[in-house]
Amino acid sequence: MGVCFLYAGDAAPGVNEAHYFVKAKNFWQPDWCANDLFASSGKAHATYYWWFGWPTRFLSLNVTAWIGRLVGWSLLAAGLLRLTQAMRMPPMSSVWVMVLWILGIQHGNLAGEWVIGGIEAKVPAYGLVLFGLAEIVQRRWSRGWVWLGAAAGFHVLTGGWSVVAAAIAFWLTERGPKRWRVSQSIADDRSSGQETATGDDVRPAFFSRGLFLGGALSLFGLIPAAAMSWGATDAEQISAARIYAYFRISHHLMPAAFHFDWYIRHSIL
Repeated sequence: MGVCFLYAGDAAPGVNEAHYFVKAKNFWQPDWCANDLFASSGKAHATYYWWFGWPTRFLSLNVTAWIGRLVGWSLLAAGLLRLTQAMRMPPMSSVWVMVLWILGIQHGNLAGEWVIGGIEAKVPAYGLVLFGLAEIVQRRWSRGWVWLGAAAGFHVLTGGWSVVAAAIAFWLTERGPKRWRVSQSIADDRSSGQETATGDDVRPAFFSRGLFLGGALSLFGLIPAAAMSWGATDAEQISAARIYAYFRISHHLMPAAFHFDWYIRHSIL
């Protein structure tokens, strides 16, 4: 968490924090800025507002932002530590992985994205993704789906694309060609740290209870986002999508708007 503070511990509000916490305060106090078009507009990240926005009822927006940062950074740090432990890396390796992660995003991202910065919905979502990966690398797929579903509950794109990537990894390592599959000749006894030979070719199920539970948790992120288009005409939805993609966040969604050097640096990464 100290690495996160050194990198992104600027005065609040940081990137997007002013937007998120204005809407979070209106989420908890609908009469606050009730006539403001932005503050009172649809709440796509309702789960985030529910978990991180309630301090706005008692504290300033800046203080609430700092509380959110500490919680979000702690979740990222704990998730990364859990992942490195699952991969049997030295304890301090999580610090260097965090530094490399920050450098990679800072100098190699393609669409202007970030993970370590201020606090917004994708920060806790990425923390939950790390916990999910920690389970997946140990082939505990059912538990992993739950964590990824919870991530989608906070940020449907962060968690959703993580599920897609994990599903591809599942089919390659558990159902794909033998040369890509995880070896079944050694079963890792996590409780004792011993490795014992086994001849059983037991493969985890894809459609597990964890997958369905994770899917249910993801609805907390999917439904509020989808609800913003309910009741709108087709023309209104098309117009909103055009404004969103071509003007509002073209630096994220429109590849033609990306600088050429972004493609080069991302390819190098």
